[in-house]
Amino acid sequence: VETVNGTAEMLQTMHAAAAGDPNGTLLMTMVNGAFLHMFELFCLSIRRLENVRQRPKLIEKIAFICVDYAALDRCRLDPRRRCVYDPSFSVVDGNDLAASREFNYHDDHNNMGGVFDATRHYSRLTARKAELVLLGLRQGLSVLWTDLDVIWHKDPLPFVLAHPAELQLSGMRCYNASQTTT
Repeated sequence: VETVNGTAEMLQTMHAAAAGDPNGTLLMTMVNGAFLHMFELFCLSIRRLENVRQRPKLIEKIAFICVDYAALDRCRLDPRRRCVYDPSFSVVDGNDLAASREFNYHDDHNNMGGVFDATRHYSRLTARKAELVLLGLRQGLSVLWTDLDVIWHKDPLPFVLAHPAELQLSGMRCYNASQTTT
């Protein structure tokens, strides 16, 4: 990635979220109007950690990067969330994606042109994640990226901080019932 753009508001939001963590770690995710149901489930898992696991103000340590106005509006319903609009999606190929439902590609599932556009826009969303992590790193922050389809049962920061590395990745592997793991 050669250029990473971020507005002053994005940088301010990133620093404010990182300042909420004792180690200065930036927790960050991307919110998209097409996946607001996932956003609500993610926030519910964070709220549970705050209440059950005694992790107060965890939601305030996350920078929610919103790619459209539907996501921004929903994110701002809880004033404790650190929500910021990413203007890099304002105009893509002449389309004002933030003002449209262009990312909500399941609406156009019968339209192959819509599927192609959705795939291209999804690829842009995916690439933007790496750009945003790089933007945080260039600000001198440690960054933990999480996707909205991740449900937190515990705060991952203690584990991540106990195992220092330049890069840590986590994934999920599915097994057949006949397979075993060690």
